Amino acid sequence: MPVETASLYVEPDDSSLSRDLSGAVEEGECAWIFYPAKRDDVRTVFFMDGGDMFVRKDVMHRAFRPFSSGRFVQLEVPPLPVFKGERVADRVCRMVSALDYDGVVRELSEFIQRLMAAYPPIAPGILPEKTFDAIPQNCIIDADGNYNFFDLEYSMFGGVPLSYLVSRAVLTTVYRHAKDAKIAYDCARTLNDLAVAFGVEVDIANTLRINRMHKRFTSYGPMRILTNVMLAFLPVRDWRMRLCWWSVEPFRKDAPHAA
Repeated sequence: MPVETASLYVEPDDSSLSRDLSGAVEEGECAWIFYPAKRDDVRTVFFMDGGDMFVRKDVMHRAFRPFSSGRFVQLEVPPLPVFKGERVADRVCRMVSALDYDGVVRELSEFIQRLMAAYPPIAPGILPEKTFDAIPQNCIIDADGNYNFFDLEYSMFGGVPLSYLVSRAVLTTVYRHAKDAKIAYDCARTLNDLAVAFGVEVDIANTLRINRMHKRFTSYGPMRILTNVMLAFLPVRDWRMRLCWWSVEPFRKDAPHAA
């Protein structure tokens, strides 16, 4: 998420959020993101340390979920540097646009292999619980070719099936880009090639079921409905920005703000 767009949303000076951030600025924090659709009170915090920018994710309050399946938990994310480089998703999307099937499979295969190297399976076909959000959008390749995984903010009890991560990588990157860009791309072909390469059986129905369970865990019903409505009319980036509240006024008092 580009930090330079943080000035799009500014809290009023007299709001409690602005007062809290004003105090935090003295400790080096420069921006918070709030997620009004989330059940848990979660803040993504950007802060400066030694001239470099870092990001962390704090869970201020966990909501009571009497009817939750209990399969997930919202994790706090420790401070990480704001990585510079290229997201795996961006590489893959360019290849989808070019209908480069071999390139897409090659990039996603490398991504999954790097993921398993960073987080070795805890059982055959099962990766650690915290890899639930390990999708191509959450991995940046830096100038040295290192794969940096970030924003792994959810844990799935019992571990995450490799088959789920394979199918989710295709759904969140290949299928979504092809749909948004109206590209006639054979997503099933890519999914099948990846499944064969990693020796897994992909069950799309089960993947979508897990995704629905996760949405119920993370989001309030009314806000989820609003999100779905906005998704129907706006690109993903646009609705995400509209459902986040940025508070940077204390840190950038004299900076011009976008309309």
